[in-house]
Amino acid sequence: MSPKSTLAFVVSLHFVLYALLVKPADGGNAAEAILLGVFSFLLLAAGVVNELFLAADPS
Repeated sequence: MSPKSTLAFVVSLHFVLYALLVKPADGGNAAEAILLGVFSFLLLAAGVVNELFLAADPS
């Protein structure tokens, strides 16, 4: 993994963990936490797909 990909992965993972662990515990809006979690998971999945399939292509 390149440093840029690693940084994107860590940032995405941070948002996923924030949405799952911190946001529900702060007594905030549950729908906001769910949307943040879904968006963060999609961001993380896009980064994984990019790293596995697009960045690994030598051509």
